[in-house]
Amino acid sequence: MQYRSIHASGPRLRPISFVTLHAIAAMGASAHAWADAPQQYAAVEFNEQFLGSGGEKVDISRFNKGQVLLPGTFRADTYVNQNWKGKLNIELREEPAGSGVVRPCFTADLLERMGVDLRKLSPESAAKLADGNVVCASLSELIPDATATFDGGEQRLDLSVPQFSMLSSARGYVDPKYWDDGVPAATLQYNANVYHSTSGGIDTNSQYLGLIGGINAGPWRFRYQGNLTNNNRGGQHYQSVQTYVQRAFKDIKSQLTGGDTFTDGSLFDSFGVRGVTLGTDDRMYPESQRGYAPVVHGIANSNAKVQIRQNGNIIYETTVAPGPFEINDLYPTGYGGNLDVIVTEADGTQHVSSVPYAPAVNALRPGHTRYFATVGEYRDPNIGIHPFVSQFTVQHGVSNLVTLYGGVIAADMYFSGVVGAALNTKLGAFGFDATQSSASFKGIGTHNGMSFRLSYSRLIEPTNTNLAVAAYRYSTNGFLTLADAVGIRQTGDDSKSNPLVERAKNRIQFVINQTLGEGGKYGSLYAMGSLTSYWNRGNHDTQYLYRPGLSGHGFGT
Repeated sequence: MQYRSIHASGPRLRPISFVTLHAIAAMGASAHAWADAPQQYAAVEFNEQFLGSGGEKVDISRFNKGQVLLPGTFRADTYVNQNWKGKLNIELREEPAGSGVVRPCFTADLLERMGVDLRKLSPESAAKLADGNVVCASLSELIPDATATFDGGEQRLDLSVPQFSMLSSARGYVDPKYWDDGVPAATLQYNANVYHSTSGGIDTNSQYLGLIGGINAGPWRFRYQGNLTNNNRGGQHYQSVQTYVQRAFKDIKSQLTGGDTFTDGSLFDSFGVRGVTLGTDDRMYPESQRGYAPVVHGIANSNAKVQIRQNGNIIYETTVAPGPFEINDLYPTGYGGNLDVIVTEADGTQHVSSVPYAPAVNALRPGHTRYFATVGEYRDPNIGIHPFVSQFTVQHGVSNLVTLYGGVIAADMYFSGVVGAALNTKLGAFGFDATQSSASFKGIGTHNGMSFRLSYSRLIEPTNTNLAVAAYRYSTNGFLTLADAVGIRQTGDDSKSNPLVERAKNRIQFVINQTLGEGGKYGSLYAMGSLTSYWNRGNHDTQYLYRPGLSGHGFGT
């Protein structure tokens, strides 16, 4: 502990006199030597003759006020929102000079060590702290609604900082500096099946062997997936499904993959590619940051308890300091349902608000971005041509309400682009996107078309019916996916008889889940289905699946 020397116009106070004055002044003022919002205390006056000796005059005027803290550097126990941050060197200065008011000083490094999120400071506060500047002022001048209290007797500094201004680590978060590449290893997984049937005096025999293998070496991962099939009619056939190497880049939460893989199918139909992909790896986020869940904002008037309920169930609870707060680490919760936010103040009063929550297709948390970039050759075992292709997609969570997304596919004589939005509203989650395609063919001409998709999901609370997905897509006659375009180029034929190309016109699909009884104690009903019609086919495809109760199922086409 360090103290500055105390100088007076005459001889120094005797130790017993100094301690006596310090104690009397402290008792007459407050147990806390300094606070951001000090109370006004009546001045007191000490008789110098009782404290001096030999007629020497001693200046003790500084002890006439309740504020008796002296400038200096103190090694103090530091608490932020009642959480101990360690013993830190705290500098106290008289600001402004001659005012008699002593305040603790702050730097950007000190605030960061205390857990303050410097990115959330106002531009004015950030400018004051720039270049290592020392700021000796009321903490509320740097952080709104924040306070600092220094107790000289206990050598303790207490800070109250709104939760919104603090660095927050999501539940399950592990600092990337503690990640490692794991140990060198080799893995092998297999699946074998043998089938025999006899019908009409004809025997059918088939065998299947599927293999999934991998090697881990440092940051690199090698993966392979393939299968071998054999039957008494078609003979033996071997197929390589995926073969690739991969490594992580934790600084950008992404994976680099090279080899035979498949593209991400969130915005465009997935297709095989032999090339390189760089894209977001959701596994690098804590589980509480994956998928979609809204960010909850609010304001607490005191040290308050915040409780979040969904469908009557408590899904989150924490305590926050006075001021604005933000909760951004809610786990995705199944089928959704609006969130009830209950803020209980220290005096027992409660504030209740509601946040809409219905996970929309392609929705992301506010501030999150997801991207994929792929370049390489188109890969399809049924197609003999392999045009060069590139695909880029990006999704960004703008707010609790809106997620925007878009992407492009570019290949030889083919281009497709999509833009769309996912909306989270009180009436449910909506998604809408539009895709434009253009494909040129020798001897056939150019096909231009549009495809529109509207999706909806909602939990209907009165009946506890979950409409997980209800989607409708309409495509014009000239719209082609990349797979359609490659199939036409392979055969040079876009007629109705082309078996490689079935140009979809309308598609309706749904997924419904209905629980029976409170908490589903009587089971549930589950159904999904789709209906697809085509431009170049007269009939349509119908598929459905249902599961009544806790067991049993059905399927039809």
